Amino acid sequence: MKLLIRAHDQLSNTIPWSKNLMRLYKYALEIYKDLSDPNIQAVAKYAVDEHNKQITGNLVFVKILKGKEQVVAGKTYSLTIAAKNGGAGTKNYEAVVVETMRSHHFGLQSFKAL
Repeated sequence: MKLLIRAHDQLSNTIPWSKNLMRLYKYALEIYKDLSDPNIQAVAKYAVDEHNKQITGNLVFVKILKGKEQVVAGKTYSLTIAAKNGGAGTKNYEAVVVETMRSHHFGLQSFKAL
């Protein structure tokens, strides 16, 4: 949060407000380069498991294709996940998972086929 405030202070004198806000958003968004990171893997597996609970599905996590994280009073993970559905082939899904900062609980915000 301090980084965002510092970035805001540096930008506020030179850029109109709307452009300033977009630049702050870019500071708050991190694109994952190491998709094999155990923490990111755990979030992706949680998303598939939670989706299965909500729809009584049987998707099986395969791998993460893309991942982004945004930190705003918690973390929002936006992941593109490959998963198998039984004997069918692998399909790609977009999952959004929210983690609260204080309790570190996860919540599946959305999960949809691409």
